[in-house]
Amino acid sequence: MIGLLLAAVAAAGGSADADITGHWRVAWACVQRTPADVYTERCAQGVRDYFELELWSEGEAVCGAYSATAHLGNRIDEDEDWGPSIVGRNTSDGARLHFHSSSWGGDGHATVRIRQDKLVWHVTDRHGESWVPPDAVLSRQAGHYLPGRPPPCSAVSPPAAQ
Repeated sequence: MIGLLLAAVAAAGGSADADITGHWRVAWACVQRTPADVYTERCAQGVRDYFELELWSEGEAVCGAYSATAHLGNRIDEDEDWGPSIVGRNTSDGARLHFHSSSWGGDGHATVRIRQDKLVWHVTDRHGESWVPPDAVLSRQAGHYLPGRPPPCSAVSPPAAQ
């Protein structure tokens, strides 16, 4: 019976052990502009906008940090004070998260789920300004983008579930 349940979860694209811990990233392709402008030149130089997360867990608690860019790096949204900018709770297939932009002051809630070895990010609500994308599909990266050891999740109180 358990084998059938695990097979059904796998067939649905999920994971019974949705391990969201790690470094996740997506970079977007450039949009062709006519007439050419400064963004056209920056695209030719290989500059891309991206969204990346570093997530870690302690029991049910999830903590993390993110970095997001827009306008080919002219807008950067990342945690400037190295406290977790993401806190939340693990769920059976991912996590429910609260994010806060120390750069722009906005915040909101998002869900993450593992689907076919990708992390699917979806913002459920937001307030104020932030460059966090409303939806993204991120790939797991080797190593970490944050320097040193992350602060403990136990020091952060996740907000109530939404």
